[in-house]
Amino acid sequence: MKRIIVIGEQCIDRFMYGSVDRVCPEAPVPVFIPKDTTSNPGMAANVLANLKAISRDYIFDDFKFELISNNDRIVKTRYIHKRTNQMIMRVDDDESLTKPFKFNKSIVKSIKSADGVIISDYNKGFLSNEDIFEIAALSNFCIIDTKRDLEGVDLSLFDFVKLNQLEAKKNFKYIHNNDDNILYTLGSKGCKFQNLSIATKSKVETIDVSGAGDTFTAAFTMIYLNVLNNPNYPDMMENVEAAINYANKCCTQVVTKKGVNTPLF
Repeated sequence: MKRIIVIGEQCIDRFMYGSVDRVCPEAPVPVFIPKDTTSNPGMAANVLANLKAISRDYIFDDFKFELISNNDRIVKTRYIHKRTNQMIMRVDDDESLTKPFKFNKSIVKSIKSADGVIISDYNKGFLSNEDIFEIAALSNFCIIDTKRDLEGVDLSLFDFVKLNQLEAKKNFKYIHNNDDNILYTLGSKGCKFQNLSIATKSKVETIDVSGAGDTFTAAFTMIYLNVLNNPNYPDMMENVEAAINYANKCCTQVVTKKGVNTPLF
């Protein structure tokens, strides 16, 4: 049985769907009338939810998962026009975390014995740069999906670093000529890794991309660890290509539905 640990901030992703039929008389802003509300685990908790959902696919060996996260309340509320699915506003209740991550003997032992560690770092204060470096050093395999500025971050400590287009643009001067382990996710265009450019195989109507990055990270990690040391995939780039193709497939499922979702098998 393989074991994966997810470390990072978790939140509640709340989606409030409603109608907008008039403008507020006190100020030129829309009047939102709520109709339906959905809530899902978000950020690192969404990575965990995706791992659990993906593990039900028949191709996988047995996996066990663990989440190390904050207990503080972080809530992201999106106000969305129900008919058009257009987001009107997002309200984040994410005050600084009062209980940041701390190493102890149990956590160190758990990280060292895990087959893989996913750092889901939303840069809310749970993890410091030093924490991230230490986690990577202790891990047998470590992939990081981070929102922080990469100045001073030694990317070579990680097996893979996942960046979307905005994150890559923001950190260009820090990753230029130092991106051999970076997975560049390109939305509907798929993913780029070194000289591999892998497009999504299915063209779908995108409804909501919320949480799609978490899905990619979870799916990529599952496949990569599943085929690692598999004689049918002796080449590292073949492992990466298989993992990206599967992650792209999972992402095309979740973006076709409203809110934060996991793939269905």
